[in-house]
Order: sequence, then C-alpha cells, then structure tokens
Amino acid sequence: MQKRNLGNNGLEVSAIGLGCMGMSFGYGPAKDKKEMISVIRAAAGTTKPNRLEENLGGATIELTSVDVRRITAAASAIKVQGARYPEASERMTGR
Repeated sequence: MQKRNLGNNGLEVSAIGLGCMGMSFGYGPAKDKKEMISVIRAAAGTTKPNRLEENLGGATIELTSVDVRRITAAASAIKVQGARYPEASERMTGR
C-alpha cells in the first residue's frame, strides 16, 4: 500500500483517502453530520464490496439509551490487557 506522511511527526497514512470532502462544504452545503458519520463508521476498515454493503446496513441501526447502557456495561466488564499501541507508535503520539 502506498503511504504518505501526515504532518511532521512521522505519522504515515494511506495515500488513498476516504474522499470525504463532499461530505462537508467542499461541494456545496454541508451534508447531515449524523448521516456522514454513519457512512464513515460503516466504511472504515472495509476492503471488499460485499462487506461494505453489510457494514452500511449498520448505519440504519438506532440505539436506545437502554442499548447504550447495556453495551457500556458489557464493555466496562472487559479487562484491558497489554499496550494500546506498539512502543514505537506510542512514542509518536507524544504520550
């Protein structure tokens, strides 16, 4: 995969972007923010067209406050182990 430097902290990103300029003011009035966030969440990490279709279906899901509480409780019960990033990547975050 071709990569490019982002900024001057040594962070490399894919040379292929998501093409999100049309989601903002770049091509006229900005799109609905909530809808565009759903599209990005569904598309991030997708590498196959059939998986993209599946993931986009998730953009139609609406969680209730009860759903969010249950998900939060389940996630809070997970014991986090190990470092968040490899050591070299962690140094690049400045933390």
